[in-house]
Amino acid sequence: MKYLGHFISNTLRDDKSILHQCRQLYARHYTLLRKFYMCSTEMKLTLLRTFCSPIYTAQLWWNYIVASIHKLHVAYNNVFCLLLNQPKHCNASTMFVEYHVPDSKAVIRNLLYKFMPRLDASCNKLVIAIINTDLKWQSRIRRHWIKMLYIHNSFD
Repeated sequence: MKYLGHFISNTLRDDKSILHQCRQLYARHYTLLRKFYMCSTEMKLTLLRTFCSPIYTAQLWWNYIVASIHKLHVAYNNVFCLLLNQPKHCNASTMFVEYHVPDSKAVIRNLLYKFMPRLDASCNKLVIAIINTDLKWQSRIRRHWIKMLYIHNSFD
C-alpha cells in the first residue's frame, strides 16, 4: 500500500520504497539530461542538487536489505556521472568532492539530521506520548537513525 508517497508492505520492509525512489531518480535524471544537455556544468550541478538530491521518505527507511540501498547509491552515482558526460562507471567519489556535491549517503544523513529534531519538537499528542517514554530510545527505528548519523559505513 502506498501512503503519502511511502510504500508500506505487510512485512514492514522498505525495499519497495527504496527501489521506487531509485526509479524516480533515473526518471528525473533523464528528463534533466534531455531538456538541459546544452547547459553549463554549473547549471547542471544546480539542477542535480535541486531535482535529484531530494530522496522522498528516506527518513523512514530502516528495514531493508543492503542490496536495495546499494542500488540507490549506484543510481545516484550513475546519474551524477552521466549528467556531467562521464562514463557510467567512473569514480564518482572524487567527482563529488571536486564539484562540492554531497553523495547519496550524505543526502540521507542530512535528511535524518533535519528530521529528528522536528520529530522531537512535534506538537502531535501521540508523538509526544511516545517521546516521553522509554520507547523513544528502545525503538528499532530510532536506533537505526542514530547508527546512520554517528557510525561510519552504517549503510552496509
